[in-house]
Amino acid sequence: MTAAAGKTMYENGSLNAATGGTLRPGGLDLTKRMLALCELPARARLLDAGCGSGATVEYALESGSIHAVGIDRSELLLQAGINRRPRLPLVCAWGRSLPFTSGQIDTVLTECSLSAISNLDSMLAEIRRVLRPGGQLAITDIYARNPDGIPTLRALPLRCGLRDAMTQNAL
Repeated sequence: MTAAAGKTMYENGSLNAATGGTLRPGGLDLTKRMLALCELPARARLLDAGCGSGATVEYALESGSIHAVGIDRSELLLQAGINRRPRLPLVCAWGRSLPFTSGQIDTVLTECSLSAISNLDSMLAEIRRVLRPGGQLAITDIYARNPDGIPTLRALPLRCGLRDAMTQNAL
């Protein structure tokens, strides 16, 4: 298997070219809307869980006085963000052990990434742990509108979150 063959569709560059660097439906417009709804105060601490190459972290840092950091499990995507902006605060982490102390984060943002988590309960427990009391979890994600089509999604020959899409109620 070549290195390119082992990459997810998020890592091989084709999706990035098609979506303008945000790797998710809705793009930066949806991110802006979600952040506006969050009403983050000055100096708020924002964690983008599943940040990819850090487009949202970069936008958040440029658009206000909040502190933003991104985590992703793909070293390749994180490196692309760091290559674009060397001081972008991106960390390779995911899952059962987020590299933050308890109650440290004001808002956790997940954009089209929860649907790709195999152990969602563990991830949500970690998000709850790092959120400060009264903190918020902001989610945008894909979901399967037609539950009868889920078996077809599971059989897709792609390594992407679309394969693991849930119904809206399950999400």
